[in-house]
Amino acid sequence: MKQQIMTRKARINDAAIVHRLFCETVQALDRNCYTEMQIQQWASHYGGHRSWEQKITESNYVLATNSNDEVYGFCSLQVCGCIDKLYVHPGHQHTGIASCLLEAIYELADKSHIATLYSYASPAATPFFEKNGFLVRDVSLKTIGDAHYTCVLVDKRLWLM
Repeated sequence: MKQQIMTRKARINDAAIVHRLFCETVQALDRNCYTEMQIQQWASHYGGHRSWEQKITESNYVLATNSNDEVYGFCSLQVCGCIDKLYVHPGHQHTGIASCLLEAIYELADKSHIATLYSYASPAATPFFEKNGFLVRDVSLKTIGDAHYTCVLVDKRLWLM
C-alpha cells in the first residue's frame, strides 16, 4: 500500500530533523559521482541544527511527511525565486516526494507572485528539474571548503508578468 505524502510549512522545532535528513541524504550520495572529500565538505557546510533554525526562519521551508508526520524530504524557496534546497531521504527517493515538494513550491511562488523559479542543481538532480520543465541555463563550479562541485543553473518561467 502506497503511503500518502503531505506537505506542510516547516517549523523552527523541525530544524534538528531537517539537519539530520540533509546529512543522511548527502552521506548517501553516489561515490561514483562525488569524492569522499566532496561529500564530507558538503555535509558539514551548513552547520548544526541551530543554523537550520535560522534557515527555516528566513526562508520558506516545506516538508514532505507521511500521516504520522515523519519527514521524508524538504525544500526551500527564497523570495527571489531560488529553490535553494530540495532533498529527499535516500530511503524514499524515486517515490514522488520531490514532485510533491515541487508542487508545494509552485503554490508558494504563486502566492508570493514569483514569476520565475531557478535553482543551482547538482548534475544528479538536473534530470528531475528538466523533466519538470526547467531549462539548463549555465554550468559552473561551486566551491565548498576545499572541494569543487559542478553546479547547473536551471530555471522555469511560471507565468508572464
